[in-house]
Amino acid sequence: MINLLVAFYGPIESLAASSDASITGSRHFEGVVVDCSTGEPIELATITIVETQGVTLSDSKGRFCFDWPAGKKRL
Repeated sequence: MINLLVAFYGPIESLAASSDASITGSRHFEGVVVDCSTGEPIELATITIVETQGVTLSDSKGRFCFDWPAGKKRL
């Protein structure tokens, strides 16, 4: 089992956005995937937005970015 820590850089309220119809557009997010045990970045980690099947990979420093669709989503 691998324990991961994913850090997001962006407005916290956007992460908890409800599926309220008044929320439109998308938000840009950047984050880092690291191993919880060592704190080392994880290269080529797959980050998926479950509801949209949107996928991105982390770079050699564990960094990733994506546009978060409007509404409530799960990673």
